[in-house]
Amino acid sequence: MKLSRRDLLKKAGFFSGYTVLSAASAPFLSQFAAAQPGLFTFPRVEPQFPQGVGSADPQPNAVLVWTRAIPAGLRYGPDQPVVLQVSQDETFASVLLERSLTAQAENDYTLRVVVKDLHPDTTYYYRFLIDGNTSSRIGRTWTAPPRDASRPAHIMLASCQSFPIKKYGAYRNFLLSQERGDMPRVDFILHVGDYIYEGTPDESEPLIAHESGNQEFDNRIAHYRRVYRGYLQDPDLQEARALYPFVVVWDDHEFTNDGWQSGNVRGAPNQPRRLAATRAFFEFVPQILDESLSIEGMENMAHDYREPGQPVNRTRRFDQVDDNFLFTDPDNLAALNAMTIYRTISWGSLVDLIIPDLRSYRSPGANPGMSLAALLEGTASAAAFEGASLYEGSMLRTLAEGREANGGNPPETVTNHGVTVANPRRNDPPVTMLGAEQKNWYKQCLTQSKARWKVIANAVPMAGFYLNPGDVVPEAGNGYKWTDSWDGFPNEREELMNFIKQQGLSNVVSLSGDRHAHYAGLVVPDYETDATDYVIPEFTCTAISAFARAGDFRNSFEAYGAGYLGQYEVPHWDGTPRRVANGNIMMRMGAKAAEVMYRTGDLEQAREAADPTVNPHLRYADNDAHGYVVAHFFDDRVDVDFVAVPQQDWGPDIYPEGPPTRRRVGFRTEVWDAGEKPEIVQTYAEGEPNWGDA
Repeated sequence: MKLSRRDLLKKAGFFSGYTVLSAASAPFLSQFAAAQPGLFTFPRVEPQFPQGVGSADPQPNAVLVWTRAIPAGLRYGPDQPVVLQVSQDETFASVLLERSLTAQAENDYTLRVVVKDLHPDTTYYYRFLIDGNTSSRIGRTWTAPPRDASRPAHIMLASCQSFPIKKYGAYRNFLLSQERGDMPRVDFILHVGDYIYEGTPDESEPLIAHESGNQEFDNRIAHYRRVYRGYLQDPDLQEARALYPFVVVWDDHEFTNDGWQSGNVRGAPNQPRRLAATRAFFEFVPQILDESLSIEGMENMAHDYREPGQPVNRTRRFDQVDDNFLFTDPDNLAALNAMTIYRTISWGSLVDLIIPDLRSYRSPGANPGMSLAALLEGTASAAAFEGASLYEGSMLRTLAEGREANGGNPPETVTNHGVTVANPRRNDPPVTMLGAEQKNWYKQCLTQSKARWKVIANAVPMAGFYLNPGDVVPEAGNGYKWTDSWDGFPNEREELMNFIKQQGLSNVVSLSGDRHAHYAGLVVPDYETDATDYVIPEFTCTAISAFARAGDFRNSFEAYGAGYLGQYEVPHWDGTPRRVANGNIMMRMGAKAAEVMYRTGDLEQAREAADPTVNPHLRYADNDAHGYVVAHFFDDRVDVDFVAVPQQDWGPDIYPEGPPTRRRVGFRTEVWDAGEKPEIVQTYAEGEPNWGDA
């Protein structure tokens, strides 16, 4: 008998951490007590299920369900027997699945079960039982429609949830909106990264010792597990996970700030830490990987966490690198290859969701301080341009292309804001966000997909973000701020956009996060040569709870006496200060218009001073928002709702009826044919204005 890929992995001893079960073809009577109707809709925290339940990655005949079941009294050590029930009835009087399982101590008592042989486009309820009388809260989930079904798809987009997640009530606002029927029921919540921020561990439970023989790994896995435990006790996130399936991809903070491969923002590798972050993510964030369904004609590349077959040690610097800027040190490769998360999810014939991993295989971006020589020498923390916070596009392009710049004859020097230094990337390979193997998969997904909409789940935005404070304060300079995003990889962004054009592809949309702001814009191959050569639209969601971007702009420009270009305060009607997100004006109309707005408070005068060459591809910018996005995909269009919530701690004492909506703005992109340019048009605006759609 030929063994499957999954069976081969199990036979090799590398397999860890999930179970596959089949539902019965017909309901049968449960041996346990029925639940009370309606119970699943109320938040509950059961002592032995402190992180609740969750589901993920719906398929037409399968979905993954998750819980963490701990022994009574936190007496860690023995495994915990658990019974899983799945039913189409929230009372569980009859069930389709009732199976005894074990939550293992070695996985921190987390349990992941892929339930198969379900009906397509069908709602199911599930719960976990201990000793027949202790129940988890009841979860609700559903399967995807059949692949030939053409019906609208509704996706909630989330990103960047720092602790505590409920701070501004973004999830609670979403849940209440869904309960009221303000918009169609969301099919799944797409979380595009920064599910946690790597600090702020939960200290409510004792440490579970992990004895792998690698102290660095053991310390790190204990830390990351504590962080996830604390996050998943948040009542708003727990409620969202219980009521809606999630589709998740990581960004950097699940590992470390500005992480790439097993390196960090300073370039130093920590391979055991990367491995620990990967395993904790696998344990606490449900996804279907081994059993993932690919676009027809393509192999599934994703796989669940596998314990490496060799020790993973920490080195103080990288050693070996290939032509694709992948560091081939055995410890780096072992940490990266432990799990593969890039995959696709189909929602009928209307949407193919392409989910790349933008962290595991990338090189450092075109930041001048992260050259290959500096990485190999262990000196990558030193920047080439002291104090520079913005980088000129031409300089970024030269650095990004490395030894291939200028047709293979890279310049010996580069200049930024009048300062010239030796070209630190002259001998480097070109930078890459995707890595060679994943980029090939990415392109195949785009060409193989037959769906009406090809939707890319980007952890970081693809659109360009040009800032021109130097037009007001010359010493501040003009340029691009985020080299950790696609602006630091302009060569590969151009390659992908040109590929889409050359292949005659249309109706490709990017949904992204990371930026702590709401943006609607259009992606072009090269923002330096033609900022209106639109290829795809992109909709970027703000943070659930991490800091808003306007204050960051203010802090960046404060050193030049121009903090007001990002944010300033004016007296409110009652005399209290009110923040004005002037960065919205700066990004849409330029720094001179933002200065006029600050001096006069007159939007019309600001418009008269607008520079149409500043980010002409942007249609919306809200740098003073917390909230989420909901994208509605129809056969002829995609409608997008940007939802912002009040930036005030929420609780029943403050908002008895739940956190309200501060601002809601809608945009639409209609289908377009190959050779045509997509466009984004505003459809409505409600609530407090922000001038970012001016």
